[in-house]
This record gives sequence, structure tokens and C-alpha cells, in this order.
Amino acid sequence: MKKVLTISTFLIAFSLHAQEDRAQLTDVLHDIENQFQVRFAYDYQLAANSMVNKPDYSLSLREVLISTFSGSDLTFQSGNRVIIIKPRSVYYEAPIDNSVEKIQLSGFVKDELSGEPLQNATLHILSSRKYATTNSFGYFMLQNVPTDTSSIEVKYLGYQSSIIQANQFKKGLAQVRMTSKPSILDAIVVKDQTRTFAINSNASAISMNPGNVQLLSSFGQADVIRSIQLLPGVDGSSESSSGLSIRGGSAGQNLVLFDGFTVFNLGHFFGTLSAFNANVINNIDIFKGGFGAEYGTRVSGVLDIESKEVAFDGRTRGNVSLDLMSLNMMVETAITDKVSFFLAGRRSYTDLIQTNVFNGITDNLKKGRPSEVSNFGQDSFIENVNPEFGFYDVNARVNVKLKEGQKLGISFYNSGDKLKVIDNDFLDNPSNDVYYNQEYKELTAWGNTGASINYQYQWTPLLSSRMTMAHSSSFRTHELDYFLDFNGEGFAYYEDLNLKDKNLISETSFKLDNQYQINRNSSLNFGFFSIRNNIEYHNSFNLNSNGQSLKEIANQIGIYMQQTYSPIPKLSLTGGLRGTYHSGTDNTYLEPRVSMNYKLTPSINFKGAVGRYYQFVSQVNSNNPFATQQSFWLVSDGVNVATVGSNHFIGGITFDNDIVTIDVEGYYKTLDGLTTYALDSGFQDLINDQQKSALYRGSGNIKGMDVMVSKDLGKLSSWVSYSLSYAENKFQNVNNGFSYNANLDQRHEVKWVNTLSVGKWEFSSTFVYGSGRPYTGFPFELGQTVEGEDIVNQLFVLGGVSTNNLRIPAYHRLDLGMSYTTEFGEFTSGKMGINFFNLYNRANIRDIRYDFDVNLETRELVRSERRLKLLDFTPSLYFNFYF
Repeated sequence: MKKVLTISTFLIAFSLHAQEDRAQLTDVLHDIENQFQVRFAYDYQLAANSMVNKPDYSLSLREVLISTFSGSDLTFQSGNRVIIIKPRSVYYEAPIDNSVEKIQLSGFVKDELSGEPLQNATLHILSSRKYATTNSFGYFMLQNVPTDTSSIEVKYLGYQSSIIQANQFKKGLAQVRMTSKPSILDAIVVKDQTRTFAINSNASAISMNPGNVQLLSSFGQADVIRSIQLLPGVDGSSESSSGLSIRGGSAGQNLVLFDGFTVFNLGHFFGTLSAFNANVINNIDIFKGGFGAEYGTRVSGVLDIESKEVAFDGRTRGNVSLDLMSLNMMVETAITDKVSFFLAGRRSYTDLIQTNVFNGITDNLKKGRPSEVSNFGQDSFIENVNPEFGFYDVNARVNVKLKEGQKLGISFYNSGDKLKVIDNDFLDNPSNDVYYNQEYKELTAWGNTGASINYQYQWTPLLSSRMTMAHSSSFRTHELDYFLDFNGEGFAYYEDLNLKDKNLISETSFKLDNQYQINRNSSLNFGFFSIRNNIEYHNSFNLNSNGQSLKEIANQIGIYMQQTYSPIPKLSLTGGLRGTYHSGTDNTYLEPRVSMNYKLTPSINFKGAVGRYYQFVSQVNSNNPFATQQSFWLVSDGVNVATVGSNHFIGGITFDNDIVTIDVEGYYKTLDGLTTYALDSGFQDLINDQQKSALYRGSGNIKGMDVMVSKDLGKLSSWVSYSLSYAENKFQNVNNGFSYNANLDQRHEVKWVNTLSVGKWEFSSTFVYGSGRPYTGFPFELGQTVEGEDIVNQLFVLGGVSTNNLRIPAYHRLDLGMSYTTEFGEFTSGKMGINFFNLYNRANIRDIRYDFDVNLETRELVRSERRLKLLDFTPSLYFNFYF
């Protein structure tokens, strides 16, 4: 613990300045407007006194703007109809004259009527080059104001500017109120460069705009998880939102945060749909590896999701969405001038109406009953079973305005799924001497609950803090009862099977994050965290079996520090260290991390990252083909379940101009402390429940390359991604201790996505190809125990078949979509659309399982192969109404 509390980072900063050709900003902006036919909005007096780099007009518009303002006190932002030139969000000052006493002024800039803080408002000390901009709280600070008679001009786009004397500022925090006015800018629409995904300059980091994913959906829902699966390095051929695999890692190795709390189960309807409502999401940051010290507890990737904040503008907004599986509703409004909220909910109606989408999914589920269920007689009735299924989710968020420089957000989330299958068949025909009684009942339920309180405080323009208190939990239960009594034609068989599984995991956490801007070239992030995990797991096989049961509680506590430093404008270096004490293993873990990016030219950026990562709760996968639940959560205890560790090595290059973006990254990951649940070697008595399973430790390594090429051609946007990956595991007592291809090993994956906007119409196409994943050939030999002339037990014995020695056929599909948007009034609009999933009806295989069945002619137990199919061709409709 002492190691953690003494962790610190110290970097020495040096500033290097290069001489460049300079020009007056007003002249440069005039030339750019003529060259690219765009318009700018800016403070003329500020621009007239500013010098910037001379542009290279052989570059694209975006690269010209970046190079022009590089090293200056100004930056640019694309508005709705104009490019806005504004000061950077730190204060600037002229050389200090120590012979005159200087004044410091601070306060807030707000809307006169609503009191809403105005971000990026400009305060300019006239007759000087000193100015400040407001932050997200509307807060500003002006240092070294020459005298109390100095004039300060306050400006904000769309508001009437005003001039205030310094002596008018009262002691303490000033309140500057501004009055809105109609915009009088003579502007034209600048090319919309909003993309679904934005590649970050840091290694393996991508930001996503969830507002652009409606057309990429497969079943009418705007599904953010399915859209993320179209990125390179993210598995897109499993058709499961709940089984998100990033660069060969399992779903349980990803940290998924929603407003600060952890979400453990990502899917509805067995992963067919995402558990997240896209209508409530504001932004998603995706880290495929190499993430910073502020993130921990996972060894593969991170999804950091933020819900939207409701504006305090007095308007009530909402939307209603309907598709072939569910109804989605949302409303947002401001209750008072200090409290606003949104409430959103989705619910399936598949328990009332069963559409073609529902039937297409359940047909494959019925054909893919869990393999632990003996197949005696199932084929005769399973096609007639109509499952009852339903899901729901609820999101809510409250925003509260407190004192100046303070924000409070409260979020809540709850989701649930439930599946019930019941079938009873009875036949009694004395004349034919046949008696047949079969009863089948299966109940499955799973869901999430999460809540968080986020409090932000702006201490100074350079220092801010964020405190997050969160709790989340997830559960999954499964119960199956199967009874068969058959007597006829000289043969009798009796089976009574009962299987139960239950897994619960909860997490309570507290986190304090701080950001400090040391100077223009350096910033420091540091914080403290505490996490408590509670896990329960229970299973049983038949009523006379005690099964397995465990309950574990473990705590994590630690701190982190991370500094970003730019010794020269083209180079950014980040070094961080995260330290964690874990009570389950009574050990302290240090996680050093380093990353860099170097801007070789305005279009070419090199990036890299190296880091150590630890995970203290693991989703254990089962190699037992008769296990009811294929994965479950356990806590590291240092004995049965090890702490998972991983090393990340990442390097890449990005080429990005106004025409095309090319991103290439190579990576190598090592894994240690993996745990699997596998059958022991030797004889296994299936009927009398003498299966012997155990937890085994192992290791692995994953290496590969991700490539993404995207291009915007006006209304047409297109991107192609390619992933090359090799993943190996090695476990004791599995595959005789030799390395083998991991379950998620997929050598090649290609995705091609296109979107086109034509007036009020939008069109999309998505093609996905993935080479086959590995699976194990039938690993058993059939045997029997004989007493006299009777067969007492049917036995199987583990054979010498290599683990994952075969591969499922390659996966590929084509999806098409189109939509039409119309307006019903000034504040209402609607969108209707249709999607075609798996257009050419490819028979893709999810998995290959083995069962035992009875051969009525030979009266022997025989094996059978079952190919679990994925979705066939499935069209779907949707309608969205906005108000």
C-alpha cells in the first residue's frame, strides 16, 4: 500500500520555438475565403492585431486551418453556417510591467434571461492583446489588468457585445449578463465534416458520434454497439452486441462505462440488439488498447459512454420510435432554471405480437437449444415451440446547476430480458403398447442496473475536478427442467433432468479525477479511486446434486498520475502510472504507461503506446460442452482465480487530409493469469452426474494489424476496414498443455460501409467478411457399462482430439438500408426507413455443438452434430417521430 501512496511523476519541461513566416490574420482569412469559398466569423479587432502562419494552399481546407493557427493563441471551430475563429480556452497576457500594480478579475458570463452559462465567450482588454475565454461553466479569469479604469469588451456569437470598466467589477466573482440578438452573419454553409467515427491522434483511440448510426442499424434500432463493430479490430461477424471482442480479447476483458458506472451485459435478445438506447447518448470514446492511466480494471479495450445533458432553454423535446420488435420513447425538458432532466424507455412487444424479425431470431434459437440438453426426442417437438420473450431498458438523467463553477449530474439505468419456453407432449395408446410423456420448461433472465452521481468543480481556469460515485450490478439466471418417459415397441427409456445456473456481480466505486493545465505545453491528470466487487455464482445438475456455490467480495484502492508534455509543437509525450491495492490477492500492482504522437506533416501523424494492465474480476469461459452457462464472473483470489495481466505494444501511422483518411496500426499483446473451466481427463459418468470440472490457469498472446481507409465525397461517405489477427492460448490440462488457437482467433476480417444522402433520402450498405473461427472436433469416445445383459450406464471418455483443431466456415453478409425524412412543422419531423439484413441469405454458422441421442433401432446412445445458425435474410421497418 505504501508503494501506491508514494507514486508520483515529475517531468522537466523545455520549450523550443521555431521561426516561421507570419502574416496578419485578417489578410490570411480573406485569402482562405476566396481560395475555398467559405466564410469566417471573428472579432475584427482581435484578428487585426494577430499574426499567424502563412498558409500552404496546396493542402486541404482542414490542413490549411490547422497549420495556419499552429502555435498561435487562436483556434477554429466549424459552426452551423460558418467557421468560427476564437481564442484558445486559456488566458493570455502581455509582458508584465512591474512598475504598475496589476488587477485580477474573475467571474461568469451568462445569458440575461435564462442564466445559462455561455461557453467560449471572449473578454478583451481594449488597447492590449490580453483576453480570456469562458469555460463550460461560463467562468473566466483576467490576470494583470493594467488599471481599474481599463475597458473590457465582452463578446459572444449571437449576442450583443458590451464594454465594461474594470472598476465596475465588484469584489469577488463578477456576473456579466449578455442579451441575445438575431444573427446578422452573411454566411454560407460550410461542408459538413461530421463523421460517424473520428480517429484520434493518440494510439488506438476513436471517438464516435451516435447521432449518425441510424442507417447502420440492422433491425431498425439505432444500435451503437453494432456500429462500433464496423471498426477494424472490433469483431463484426459474431452478430452479438453482448459478445463485443476487441483485438482478440473476450467481452469480459473490456471496460464499458456509462456516465461513470460499469455495464457488464451489453445486449438484448441474446446479443441481437444493444442494451444501450442511442437516443440518450451524447458521445462514445473507444480505446482498442494503450489507454491512459485514468482507466483501469480491464486488459483489452474501453468504451466510455456519456449521456446527453438537457439544455436550460425552456423547450420540451422528445421522440417516439417504433420498429418490428420494440417501442422507444424519450422526453427531455427543464423543470426550473436550475434543474433539467430526460427520461427514456424501450420495451419489446414480442410477447404480444411476433413479427418476422422475432420469428427469424427465435427459429435459430430453437434449432440451437443448449447442448447440455440431451437430444432425446427433441426433434419431434422443438419446431412447434413458441418461446415467450421480452426486454426493456430505462434511462434517466437529472442535471442540476449549483453555485458558479459547479455541475451535478445524476444518472440511472436499468435493463432486463426474459425468455420462457414451455412444452408438454403426452401420448398413451394401449392398442399399440406405446406410452410417451415429455415435459420441457426453460426460463432464462438477465439484466443490468446502474446509477451514478457526477459532480464537477472548476477551481480556477487551469484546475478542475470531477467526483464520481457509482453503483452497478448485473445478473443472469437459467433453469431447465426436462422429463421424458417412453415405453413402447419393446424399448423403455426414462430421463429426468434439472439444470440451474445463477451468476450475480455488483460494483460500487468512488473516483476523483483532477486536471491541471501547467502551461500551454504541459498538463497533469491525477486522481484517486476505490472499487468494491461482490460476486455470487451457483449451479446444480439434477436435484440430487449439490452443485457448486461461491460468494466473493474484494476491494481495490489506488491512485494514478499522468502528464502530457509537448517539447515541440509537433511532438506530444504522455507518461502515466497507476497503482492498485487488491484485497482479494493482498497485493499491490503497478501499471506504467507511455504514449506519444508526432506530427510529421499536417497530414501525417505517427503514434505509439506501451503499457501494463491488470484485471481483478474475470469472466471465466467454459470448455465444458455440457455446461449450462458458457461464462461466468469470478474475483481474483490468487489461488483458484489469478489476476489477469497484459502488456500492450502499439505503433501506427495516420494520413488525414480533406479527401481521404488512412489509419494503420500494428499491435502485440501478452496475457497471463487467464482462467478456464474445463473437464478433467478420464471417464465421465454423464447420466449419474459424475462430471468432473476444474478451474485451470493459462496464458496467451495476440498480435495483429488494423487498417482503415475512409473517404468523404460530398454526400457520399465510405470506409473500408481490414483486420489481421493471431490469438493463441495455453492452459494446463487443455490440449495436453500445448498452445492452441484461442476461441476468438480470427485471421481475417473485412468491412465495407457506404452512406449516401440525396435530399431527404438516405441510403446505406454494409458488407462484412470474416474467416472461420476455430472449434474442437468431437472430443469423446462412446462407451458403456454392462451388468449381465443390461446396459447400466452410457459413458463417454475424453479422447485425444486437439483443442480447436477445426474451423467454422467463413462468415459474410450484405446489409442494405434506406430512409426518408419529412417535416410536420417548425418543431416536428419524422423519419421512416427499411433495412435488409443478410440480403442474399447466407447460411452463416455461429457454432458447432455435439449431442447424444437414442437410436431406436439399435437402442444405443449415439452422437449427433448440431450446427447453430445465425440470422437468415431479415427485412425490418422503423418509424421515428421527433418533437
